[in-house]
Amino acid sequence: MLFFSYSRGNLLVVRSIAGELRRLGYRTWLDLESLRPGERWREAIDRAMAASDAMVYCISRLSLESAWTSVELRAARERGLPVVPLLVDDSPIDRLPPTLRELHLISTTDWAPHELPSRAAQVFFLMIRRPP
Repeated sequence: MLFFSYSRGNLLVVRSIAGELRRLGYRTWLDLESLRPGERWREAIDRAMAASDAMVYCISRLSLESAWTSVELRAARERGLPVVPLLVDDSPIDRLPPTLRELHLISTTDWAPHELPSRAAQVFFLMIRRPP
């Protein structure tokens, strides 16, 4: 399962990528799609991370300003969960947290919007190195 950490301001692009991955047979976890009404969201996020094979950290100007995505990133690193950084806008690389600067990231900034879901899914398949 792929756990998505993102800013709500990037929901459309994140949903399109996660949807393509699901179409290919991968399981994904996005808070707005996976949380049930009345569920304790912090506990649900912890369970989802524990059940995940990797975190997709969607980097944008909004996510870099978000305290919550920083908490999720730190939790993933503490768990030893692999983090796949996905740049979804033209955020300056020097603004990335040090833990992300040391990782090779996927940049979507040169991709046409209609290509983004399928190209991102292809890259994830290569990075994860196993079929859904």
